[in-house]
Order: sequence, then structure tokens, then C-alpha cells
Amino acid sequence: MESLWRLPGPSRFIREMANDLDDGASVVLRFGRCIPPGLADHLEQRCRRRAYNWATVAACGASRPLSLIRRTIAPDTAFNGLGPCQQLVLDEGLQHSVFWIDGLTPDNWPHWRRFLLSYAHSRRHAALNACPPIFVAPLCGTGFEQADSTDIMLSYREFRDVIDRDDLQMLALQNRNAFSRSRTIRSLFANTVADLAQWDPDLAQRLLDGGPDAALQPRPVLNSYAEEQGWTADTPEAWAAGTLDGPRNRPVVHSALLLVQGRETELKRRLWAAQAAVLMPLLEERRAELVHRHRDRFRLPFKTDLGVIEKPEDLEFGPLVYYLSVHRDQARGLLARQPS
Repeated sequence: MESLWRLPGPSRFIREMANDLDDGASVVLRFGRCIPPGLADHLEQRCRRRAYNWATVAACGASRPLSLIRRTIAPDTAFNGLGPCQQLVLDEGLQHSVFWIDGLTPDNWPHWRRFLLSYAHSRRHAALNACPPIFVAPLCGTGFEQADSTDIMLSYREFRDVIDRDDLQMLALQNRNAFSRSRTIRSLFANTVADLAQWDPDLAQRLLDGGPDAALQPRPVLNSYAEEQGWTADTPEAWAAGTLDGPRNRPVVHSALLLVQGRETELKRRLWAAQAAVLMPLLEERRAELVHRHRDRFRLPFKTDLGVIEKPEDLEFGPLVYYLSVHRDQARGLLARQPS
């Protein structure tokens, strides 16, 4: 999903990471259920544009980081006299390099965590004009102890509250299944996808691939999604499990989890909010047109439970519907007349 990284939220996340790298800090990236596809490639492109070398280090099993580094990225470095982390900082052959650490698990992470903290300490004492190697450590799922983020040479970033419904609405409006639709259907389609997916680009893409029918009747897609993830009514609402995201003070539960939890009311509210945002302005536009076109034909004053309507302009949507239900003899003629 290449277009994901051009959206405002993900693009800002990449930019902030790149700023950390420009400051010489290694970065620990924390993700929930999965690492968004294309992140490493997008970051690599940005690093290469900044004249950094880029390489991937495979964190094999429980291998100790320094042993792995000696065998792979620094086989020619003499680890004598100085501490190994300090020697990495000074190694001219590793200058201007960024290393993406692949395959980190809860088992090998404690070793890498200690290495990154030790390396960050050594990095602080490098010369101002030096550009020692930088490490990017992506962590995905549960079971990871957080790295100490107090060292200025080790940044910690969570991929939480990065993507929001506005990002996904932009993604939906760019989708091929929206291009050939009328303006109203296109807006309804995009808005519904955004309010159902909220922060999950994978769910958004599945709804988009199914077209407007899948978005407006989303139960089959949501059921399938929940089954693939193994979610049940007992699945916890947790960011690390991929079932929750958004601001910490206003977390948003995944729509597929709402479905398997039987929280139909909340799911219907999301659908209603998405569709009302598009349809209510259209209904108000039609109401204003009808009232203006037939202002001299209304039998006023007209009594309602909320008071007496004396001017056509006061016939809001509810009172207007009530008026037409009372004056059925007039309703068909009023509604049948179209503007010239």
C-alpha cells in the first residue's frame, strides 16, 4: 500500500523518524499487531536521499548483538583497547550508515535493548562532526520491555494514533472503485470506509476492494477480518493486540471486534455518523429548495408540538415532514414539482 506513506499521519511519522536519524539518534519503533507494509522501504529511500548507507541486520535467534555485529556489519573492526560500542562509534567504515534490525522478538530483545542503551551512551561522546552508525529497532506485538528513552541518542516512537479517519478518507477518495461513482456515492463510500476502519488501513483496503456494497453492508467483511485475526468476544481491547488505537484518552475499538463482541449499537452508530455526514446536508439543501419554491403554497400558520409555524422559513426538516403527512392532498403536488 504505497499510497499509505503519502498520507498526512504516516508521512509525519516518517518525517519525525528521519529527524531523529539526522540528529544521530538510534530509534526504537513500537508497533501493535503488525508493522505497516512498506515502512522499511520508504525509510530507506529517505535515508539514501540524505546520503546514508542502508543495510538490514538479521537478529538471528538469541544471538548476542555484538557477536552478530562482529560477524556481519563490522568484520574488519578491531575491538581492542576501546570498548566495543565506542569502537563502533569511531569506525570510519561504518560512518553515515543506518542499520534496520530485522527479526526482533521478546526473547532476543533484552540483549538488543542493553546494546542500544550502551551504544547510545557511547554515541553521546562522539565528535560533533562525526556521523557514527545508527540503528533502527522495530518491535511488533506484545512481550517487549520498553527501552529507556531518557538518553538523547536513543529515540522511542510508537506507531499509535498515527493514522486517523481523515487519512483513510483521503485513501478512499483515491481508490479506483470511487472514481466512476457520482459525487454523492463517492462521498458516501469514502466516509463510510473511513468511519468503519477508523485507523486500520488493512480493513479500509478490504472495504474499498469490495466497493460501495461492502462498505454499506460491512458485516461479511468484518466477520471475515475477525476470523482471520482469531478475535472472539474474549479478545482484549489492547493496542499491542491490534484491537484498539487512537488517542490514549479517547481510544477507538476496532470495528471487527465490536461485531464479534455483539456491540451492534456502536457499530450502527459509526455507520449512521458516516452516512449522516453526507446525506444530511443534501436533505437540508433539498428542504430549503422545496420551501423556497413553494413558499406561497403552504397553509400557514401550522401548529406542531414544538409551537406554531408562521413563516415558510421556519419549516425545518422535522416540521416539514409532519406538515406533508397532515396535508397529504398537497404533499404529492409539492414533492412532484421539480425546479425548472
